Amino acid sequence: EKKGYVNSQWNMNNERPRKTYNLTNEGQNLLNFTENSLSIICKKISTPTTNNITVETSSATLNPMIKKIRT
Repeated sequence: EKKGYVNSQWNMNNERPRKTYNLTNEGQNLLNFTENSLSIICKKISTPTTNNITVETSSATLNPMIKKIRT
């Protein structure tokens, strides 16, 4: 909200008040830019010249990230 990417408002129509968020035009532009950037990166990674590269990841590396995502 501080950066102007989303607006919020309180929805009082239910038993409990809920804060809802909507993307602003600037937020939608940032989302589109990020999506396009990630698509380009994915295409670059999947090019035939990089097929010989192997990436090893241990579960110890991923566990903290997974825990953070789940909370």
